[in-house]
Amino acid sequence: MKLPILRDAEALGAILDAYPAPSLVVDKEVRTLFINRAARRALGLQDEQMEPATLRRSGHHLHCVHAGETPEGCGSAPACRRCALQDSVGSAFAAEAVRHSRAILHLVTPNGLADVQFRISAAPVRRGDFVASILTLESVSDVFKVTSLIPICFHCRKVKDEEHGWQTVEDYFKHRADIDFSHALCTDCLKQHYPEEAPDCRVGPEP
Repeated sequence: MKLPILRDAEALGAILDAYPAPSLVVDKEVRTLFINRAARRALGLQDEQMEPATLRRSGHHLHCVHAGETPEGCGSAPACRRCALQDSVGSAFAAEAVRHSRAILHLVTPNGLADVQFRISAAPVRRGDFVASILTLESVSDVFKVTSLIPICFHCRKVKDEEHGWQTVEDYFKHRADIDFSHALCTDCLKQHYPEEAPDCRVGPEP
């Protein structure tokens, strides 16, 4: 049974706009057919800019540094042959399945050049003559950002945050990167604290 809403282009656009992750609908050449609200906000695009923005390659919208290296624009620079977005879309179509990858994109930002790490998801869509891919781009640079020093208490192992408060390691990463921990038991602690559960492991020196 087909839902009437799925035959309504405006309704489909509203569904994509409601999706919280920045997403673009692109063709096989990674030309943009639609940019959802989260992506428009991230890219600084207003709704009235959508029409002239469409059908440009995604590197233009993302302000990829390579998009301005040649007069032809995005897709024509030597570095574009190794484009992570094109590779993701191409592999998704080849496999007829969703493809996930991580890549560092070199972008022009208001603060200058920046290397931004993205989690890229490409999902192929085929419906009659319509062929496209939903390209979702989630910045994970904050998750993987390495600082020169993270203060950690040598006794209780709490971490000092930017406000100079102390948090557990779990709370620290949950707040910064929305990472949750599941708890396990390493082999060394199993031997030390639960030797009865590890009968083949001896604690202390050999007799």
